[in-house]
Amino acid sequence: MADLLVCEGLTKTFGRLLAVDDVSFNITEGQIKGVAGPNGAGKTTIFNIITGLPYHATAGKIVFAGREIQHTPPHAICHLGIARTFQKETVFDTLSVFENVLVAAAYGRTDQTRRNGEDKAAEIIEFVGLHDLGSEQATHLTLFEKKKLMLAQALATNPRLLLLDEPASGLNNPEMEESAALFRRINERGVSILLIEHKLPLLLSLSESVLILNYGQKLVEGPPEAVIKDDRVIEAYLGKRR
Repeated sequence: MADLLVCEGLTKTFGRLLAVDDVSFNITEGQIKGVAGPNGAGKTTIFNIITGLPYHATAGKIVFAGREIQHTPPHAICHLGIARTFQKETVFDTLSVFENVLVAAAYGRTDQTRRNGEDKAAEIIEFVGLHDLGSEQATHLTLFEKKKLMLAQALATNPRLLLLDEPASGLNNPEMEESAALFRRINERGVSILLIEHKLPLLLSLSESVLILNYGQKLVEGPPEAVIKDDRVIEAYLGKRR
């Protein structure tokens, strides 16, 4: 498989704080890659600098579909085919579910007429399982429904690469299982996924490859079954063995 995203030497500083330190990795077409690590390891910062939202990398190179994007504005990165979700449920609370997805469709990768945008919004709402809530105001949704709406907004931009930031946070086991099945269906549609998740059983079950970060650096990368047994990963999560 060809590389879809290549990150080389990603570095991000905030004054004297080094949040991401010379991290390199790639994602191939159609892959699900997991990203894990203790709190403060730099996971969300990497999502931020890939998407340019809210800031770019201090140093390093990001190549998406053969094009360097490390200095590209966030809206242009979205138009190229990268979409993301956030840890906090970020939706337009005063709009309906349908209107939330329609807005995203209007500003996505493919130019839309209003009719085409409405058709696309309806199809995606059905796909994520919100078909009975299209006219519901977003502020009245449950946590899980808001997470699905945020995912629908991302899909409405027609991404080639979807970045999911802790999508299972706050969910119960049945909701996590439903989410995992939905992520697999998205991937089967040809969308590559970069997934941050603290719930390791979910992350490991979905990912073909896992990147572990610690203190802003790449600790280890590889197949899930090998990564989870690596002594460096065990030490990062549990501390040194006596």
